[in-house]
Amino acid sequence: HLGVSLVARTTRGATLTDLGQLFLGHAEAVLDRLASAEAEVKALAEKLQRRRATLPPIRFTKEVPSSS
Repeated sequence: HLGVSLVARTTRGATLTDLGQLFLGHAEAVLDRLASAEAEVKALAEKLQRRRATLPPIRFTKEVPSSS
């Protein structure tokens, strides 16, 4: 997809190329931001859920016009 080698393979194993290390750094940053976004959304959802739990129930009534 990128058209470059991210990993250098030898008979002894594999290592990241300079471009592979660069790409890994960006990928880790994306994953960190994703984890932060998930945590932020969860925290806000819990806060909203607690707020809803403390509100009094909404009562719907039908207003009947007075016959004056």
